Amino acid sequence: MPNVEANLEFIADLPIYNKEKPFHILKPEDDDPNFDPYANTNLKFESHSVLISDLRGTQHTLATSGFQVVNHKSQFLELDTHAYKVETKDLLSSVFPDAAHILVWDFHIRKNLPQKRPMPDFNYNPVYRLQLPAQGAHDSTPKSVQNILDRHLTQEQKNLYLTSGYRAILIGTWRPLVDPILEDRPLALCDYQSTSQSDLIAADRFYGDRVGEVYYMRYDPGQRWHWLSEQTPEEVFVMKIYDSHPQKDESRYCPHVSFENPLAPEGAQIRESLETRSIVILKR
Repeated sequence: MPNVEANLEFIADLPIYNKEKPFHILKPEDDDPNFDPYANTNLKFESHSVLISDLRGTQHTLATSGFQVVNHKSQFLELDTHAYKVETKDLLSSVFPDAAHILVWDFHIRKNLPQKRPMPDFNYNPVYRLQLPAQGAHDSTPKSVQNILDRHLTQEQKNLYLTSGYRAILIGTWRPLVDPILEDRPLALCDYQSTSQSDLIAADRFYGDRVGEVYYMRYDPGQRWHWLSEQTPEEVFVMKIYDSHPQKDESRYCPHVSFENPLAPEGAQIRESLETRSIVILKR
């Protein structure tokens, strides 16, 4: 199994974050044409060399590690957004056969473009939401998930599902679009059992008309990181982003980040990947 030693990016452990919450203003309220998003943040990242273990030949589950690999051949990789969401819902129905409700609400593509673009980590293709690989080991916060549930569930669904009888889970899926295998900028996943809540720092993300929140992860040598060598488009990461009522010792989140693959040959196909986020409701 090709385990690799590679640099992963983490939020810097700075004293300023003890008194000032990390933030990034991605879009101004007034659409100022001179706005520079790179200058409107106090986020600082640092790289650490980490052993990233290959998932091939191993068993990891959503319940324990916060992620698992599912074999699934898509019929809709030609960017039919609606059809792919329907297909993803069917995929998640096989992972959660007892789900009371599944809503695939988010779809976007990331591409490891060689040049810096004017707006970091923001949509510049309104149809397919093409973005650069995200910066820093990260995951969603409970506050951001509550906002998602509020925006995407109807009032009737909220009255029914956001009660003591149900469990709300947010799930992400991720697959490469590079065929036959992904070598450039693969994704690393952190095993939930090796994480600590104290390593997660909440940061605000300002989008002009709303404020989001994301966890960035600080480095800890006890964290266990994994990747899937030579991942194909038929090998899908399913990741737990949030769980309102996990059972004892069950995962709650899955920090993740892409990295420069030291095994990638010169001239490897540029990484392009497709990801979704979904709300899954289970009876407790």
